[in-house]
Amino acid sequence: PVMVATVSLGATPAHAALSNCTGTTLVCLWNGKNWSGTPAYTNPMNGPFGSCYNVSPLNGANNNADSVLNENGFQVSFYDSANGSGYMFSLAAGAGISDLAVFPSPGGWHNRISSVCRE
Repeated sequence: PVMVATVSLGATPAHAALSNCTGTTLVCLWNGKNWSGTPAYTNPMNGPFGSCYNVSPLNGANNNADSVLNENGFQVSFYDSANGSGYMFSLAAGAGISDLAVFPSPGGWHNRISSVCRE
């Protein structure tokens, strides 16, 4: 079964670490909540609609994200398995989640993201 939860947040709160994720094709993940620390992963999502990107284990981001930001001009979906498979949630363009441990409920998506797909 696939869990679908579309999140559309208003303006993302201003935060110093958010300046590390700027540009119209970026999706950023941090290993700390509230976009803290250095970005664990920044991916130019400039492929065609439906393209998926695995979160690289080389930068420590695979299954190690506590907050995310979608600076892409399109909705993206985050998956708990590689190649856009498994459980997922979607995030509108310009939206972010500051604490994946409580999204959508306690335990939520803390350290679960393995791939991102452009919608």
